[in-house]
Amino acid sequence: MILSAKWLIKHCSTLGVLTLSLFVVGCATQSASTNSATAETDIAGEYPSRPINEFAKQLRDLLNLRNTDKIVDMVDMKELLDKAVDRSDLPVAFRPSAKSRLIETQLPNYRAIVAGSLLNMQTEAGYYEIASIAPEQSQITYRLDDEALGYLTVYYRRDASGEYRITDLHNWLSVYDLSYRIAQGLSLSYRINLQGNRAKQALLLQLGKVSKSDDVAEIHRVFEGLADERRNDDYLQLLYAESLLNAGDLAGFVEQTAVLNERLGTSPNYQWLLYYRNLNLENYQAAAEHLQAQIEQTGLKDAGVLDELARIKLLSEQYDEAIRLSYEAILSDSYYEPSYSTLTFALIKTDRLDTAWETLKVLKERFSYEFDEAALRENGRFGPLLEREDFRNWLKQS
Repeated sequence: MILSAKWLIKHCSTLGVLTLSLFVVGCATQSASTNSATAETDIAGEYPSRPINEFAKQLRDLLNLRNTDKIVDMVDMKELLDKAVDRSDLPVAFRPSAKSRLIETQLPNYRAIVAGSLLNMQTEAGYYEIASIAPEQSQITYRLDDEALGYLTVYYRRDASGEYRITDLHNWLSVYDLSYRIAQGLSLSYRINLQGNRAKQALLLQLGKVSKSDDVAEIHRVFEGLADERRNDDYLQLLYAESLLNAGDLAGFVEQTAVLNERLGTSPNYQWLLYYRNLNLENYQAAAEHLQAQIEQTGLKDAGVLDELARIKLLSEQYDEAIRLSYEAILSDSYYEPSYSTLTFALIKTDRLDTAWETLKVLKERFSYEFDEAALRENGRFGPLLEREDFRNWLKQS
């Protein structure tokens, strides 16, 4: 079994602050929208424009410094929360007062939610790189380069003063962008408060605690108590699955995402989660299909996602396809290290040993890899190369 990626588990670590703060707003009881007018015009010799590139690099550096306070200061909280209210099921007549109340009384809570969403994918070894800039959609996508792969899309606009402001965030694994998740929490809170059902209200207030708990039985108790709400609420069902994943219950996660498959199976935002679900089930054909769908639906031809698809083809014993995708990933970003490892293993499987050896030389020279014969033998995937005396001599001289 392929274990869940570290960031897949870490993604759920801040659900508590999200779900808790969603329900303190007692006001009246799909992808993020963008402003195409903010798209930049090209500056000769620099695409899409120097100001956008500088903004993207500044934000990348802040992400890598884990400076969430500074990043949150760049968020237009009013626009984010106004959008969330407009995307919720709150009655139209109540929305103006809800927007005012969120800003006036709940702003610190929602700033914490934004900060938490930025920390979802981070690990001690992880660092962000710019994967793509799409000025026509006013969005920048960052790749988290770690033991496993994650993406964060940031939506932005340029204000009257010429400064860039963040208007929304989307961690791909979370399925929904942040404004939609806030909107769904507001909707759920409104529905339950409107019912006047005290038992449900009590369970609602416990969601924040159980979503970050390791107590699987308690997670089941709370979410099963809201079963009738989950039947028609994809977001609440997703929280259930995420909470089980956070608690380390992979089987429970798979079971609860099966319910979502029937509702969201073709949703563009859901393909990334379906990919990881099928990867953990060792259903490589389905994993590849969902990953390919994600690539097509997002239009992202980044080295990370291409290498991820190559790796699945390698696991599926589709070695020529793995080689093709690995080369495509390297052409996209020649400094994305994992592509060279995937390529090496696929080349060995197809008995292209000289080329595999050359790929190892790139890893050694460009990325300062050190190779040890005993370690390669223990790895078990370098056998055909280790049978060659000239390769063993090279290892001794390295």
